[in-house]
Amino acid sequence: MLEWEKWSYEGGGFPNLRELRLLKCPKLTGILPLDYFPRLNMLNLGGTGLESATISQELILIDLTEIYINECKTHFSVSIRSCKKLIVNREQWNLPRLTSLRHLTVSFEACEAVDSFPEEGLLPSSLTSLRISSLLNLRTIEGELTHLTSL
Repeated sequence: MLEWEKWSYEGGGFPNLRELRLLKCPKLTGILPLDYFPRLNMLNLGGTGLESATISQELILIDLTEIYINECKTHFSVSIRSCKKLIVNREQWNLPRLTSLRHLTVSFEACEAVDSFPEEGLLPSSLTSLRISSLLNLRTIEGELTHLTSL
């Protein structure tokens, strides 16, 4: 889909879609409307011009457990909110390889067991903005944040 430029769908979404892979769509830009995929458990973006994907509300994306972002040429933004399964497996995010990731928002709502963040090597050095919220049981900041020189 090398020529796909804009996400436009006027229907009610894809309520039963489990995996979404958008690969080799370099002209596809804008924001991916993840509200259309309430049962999504895997998102794979690669080689797109997308600028952002917002993941929010545990009730909407309760099944999301995997997210892969590769070769996105623009400055990319990811927001992860109340996706308990995804947050619990945060060591597997492999974000340092996302050299175009500039903005990361993580909300730990409904994740009472999390008491430290970020783990060593979790965050890419390309971040210019990091927003962390609802981390009520924070005891330690484990990761070395000095490599985040653009924050």
